[in-house]
Amino acid sequence: MSAFQQSERAAFRDPPVNGVARRVLSHDGRSLVSVSESGVAVHDVRTGARTASWAVPGLESEHLSGVSVNGSGRRVAVTTDKWITVWDVATGGLVARKAMPEGSGGRSAEYGDSESTLAVSLTDEVIHLWDHEADRTFGTLLDEGYVGRQHPLVDRKGRLLVVPGDPRFYVRRLPSWTTDDRLSAACEDQPYAAAFSPDGATLACAGREIKLVDPATGRQRPLPGGEHEYWPAAPSCELCGATARGLRFSPDGRHLAAFADRSLRVWRVADQREILAYRAEGEVSDVRFDGQDLRYLLDDTVVTLDLTPRVTDFRLDRAPYGTRLSPDGRWAVTMPDDHTTVLWDVARRRKVWVLPATGQATFAHSGDRLLTVADDGPMTLWDLSTRRRLWTAPQPYGMPPSGTQFTRDGGTLVVTTALTQAPVDFRLTRIDARTGRRLATLRTRSPGGVLTPDGRREASFDGRFYDVATGRPLGDGFGEGVLAISDKGVMAVSGDSMGRIALRAIDAGGKPSPLLRGVAERVAHLAFSPGGDLLASVGDAPGTLQVWDVGARRRLGGAMSAYFAGVPGGGGVAFSPDGGLLYVAEADGLVHEFVVDPARMARLVCGRAGRELTETEWREHFDEVPYREVCAG
Repeated sequence: MSAFQQSERAAFRDPPVNGVARRVLSHDGRSLVSVSESGVAVHDVRTGARTASWAVPGLESEHLSGVSVNGSGRRVAVTTDKWITVWDVATGGLVARKAMPEGSGGRSAEYGDSESTLAVSLTDEVIHLWDHEADRTFGTLLDEGYVGRQHPLVDRKGRLLVVPGDPRFYVRRLPSWTTDDRLSAACEDQPYAAAFSPDGATLACAGREIKLVDPATGRQRPLPGGEHEYWPAAPSCELCGATARGLRFSPDGRHLAAFADRSLRVWRVADQREILAYRAEGEVSDVRFDGQDLRYLLDDTVVTLDLTPRVTDFRLDRAPYGTRLSPDGRWAVTMPDDHTTVLWDVARRRKVWVLPATGQATFAHSGDRLLTVADDGPMTLWDLSTRRRLWTAPQPYGMPPSGTQFTRDGGTLVVTTALTQAPVDFRLTRIDARTGRRLATLRTRSPGGVLTPDGRREASFDGRFYDVATGRPLGDGFGEGVLAISDKGVMAVSGDSMGRIALRAIDAGGKPSPLLRGVAERVAHLAFSPGGDLLASVGDAPGTLQVWDVGARRRLGGAMSAYFAGVPGGGGVAFSPDGGLLYVAEADGLVHEFVVDPARMARLVCGRAGRELTETEWREHFDEVPYREVCAG
C-alpha cells in the first residue's frame, strides 16, 4: 500500500561538476539546465541522457549568478557578475551578450514566460528589461525597498512585467514601462506569487488565497465551477514568509502548482480542489508540469511526482439535504430536495429509484432494505430489490428518533428516542422489521450506538454496553466515542482529539489491545471490511483516511487524503461487498473511491513504474531477498 500511495516516481541527479553550479528546469519539465565552470550541460531528466553541452568562456574567472530558460526552451541566459550571455540550445552558439550593470549584491536575468525579454535585477531589484532579439533595453529601477522572492515575470508576448513581493505587487506595461494600478490593486492583498495562464488571458496571484485576474482589465475573474467564493492557498500562508516560492500553471491550464520552501501543493483549476500536498526534504527551487507528472528541483536532483489520482471522485447528485452509504457499499441515497430520496447503485454510478420520502435514512446491514423517517411524518420501510413499500408506522412518541439501526439478521429494528437530555431520558423501542409492529418500549440511559452481531447488546456512544431486552447497562465501560463493530465481534472505539483507536473483543472480559496511533486528528467515522480484517478511519477536517490491519494492529501504508471539499465522511464510510474498494461519501453527494485490494494496487504500481526493477536496483534495496520479476504478468 505504501508503494501505491507514494507520489515519487523517479529521480534524476545532475552529474558532478567543477565548482558551484546553477540549475533550472525547462518550462516543459523535461530538461535540466546546469551551468558551472565546465560550461552548460542539458540533460533529459526522463532518460538521464545529456542532450547538449558547450563551454562558456570566462566562467572560471567570473562569479556565476544565475541561469534562465526561455518559454520554448531554445535559449539559455547565463548571468555572471560581469555579463549576461544568451545561448542557442540546439547549436551551443552565442546569440547575444550584454554587460551586467555595476553594483553590489546578487545579479539575475529572468525570462519569465517570454521568448526574448529578460528582466535584469540587481540585489533583487529590477533595474531594466533587455530584449536580446531586438537588442533593446528599456525601463528604469523599479523601486527601492522591494523584497521579492519570486523571480520577475514577463508574459509570453513581452507586454507585461509582474513582480510579486513585498511591500506591494508591481506591474508595468511594456515597452512603455507605465504602471497599471488596476492590476496592482487586484493582487495587492495576495502579492507573494504569480503566474500567467498558458494563453496569457489570466493572471493568478497568491498569498493566503489565490485570485484569478484578467490582466487586460485588472478585474477579478469568478472562480471556475461557481461552487466557491474564494480559493484558499493553504491552511496557513505558506507563501507569505517563504524564502523560495512560486506559482505555475500546467501547459493545458487545468492545474496550478505552488511551492513555498519545502511545501508543494497542486490544485485543479476547474473546481479548486487540492490534489497534492507534499513536503520535500529540502528547499524547492523550481517546479514544472509534464503531463501527469510534476517535477521539482531540489539542489542537484530533479524529483518526479506522479499526479495520477490515487482516488476516484464521482458525484452521485447535488444533495443539499444529505447523502448516506449502505453498510455493504452497494447503495447510496441522496436527498436533492425536501420531498424525495434518490437511490443509487454506487459501483455503476447509476440512479435506480426515486422514493417519495425524505428525512433520516437507515439501511439494513444486508443492504436489501431502507428505512426512511420523515421529520414530521411516519417511518417507512422499503424493499430495495422489489422497489416497493413494505410498511409504514408512526414514529415512537411522535418525534424524530435520535438513532435507528437494524439487527444483523434484519429481523428487528431498534429505535432510540431522546425525550429529554437533561435530565437524561431516553426510550428504546424494538420493532418487528418484517411487519412494523412495535414489540417493546423501554427506558434506557443509552443515547444510541451500534448493535452487537447477535443483536442482544448495544455498544453505546456513552461508553457502556446495554441489554437491548431490558435497556439496562451491562459490565464495565469502554470509553465513549465513535464506534464500529465487525461481524467477528471486534469493536473499534475512538474518542480523543489525537485520533487514537482502541480495539477489543466484545465478549465478556474482552480487554482493549494496544492503541492504534496514526495521524493526530479526531476520528469522525470508522468502518470494518466485510471480513473484519481491515478497519478504515476517517478524521474530522481536513479528513484524513487511514486503513488498519486489524490482526496485526498496524496501519497499512501512510495516511491518505482525498482533499475533501466539504464535510469528509458526512455521508458515511463503507467497503465494497468484495472488500477491494473503500467509499467515503461527503454530505453533498460527492463520493471518493479508494483502492484497498492488494492485487489491484500491485497492478497499478507496476503500471506507474512501467518496468521491472533491474538486478542492481533489487540488490540495493532487497539485498537479502532473491531477485524476481514482481510485475510479470
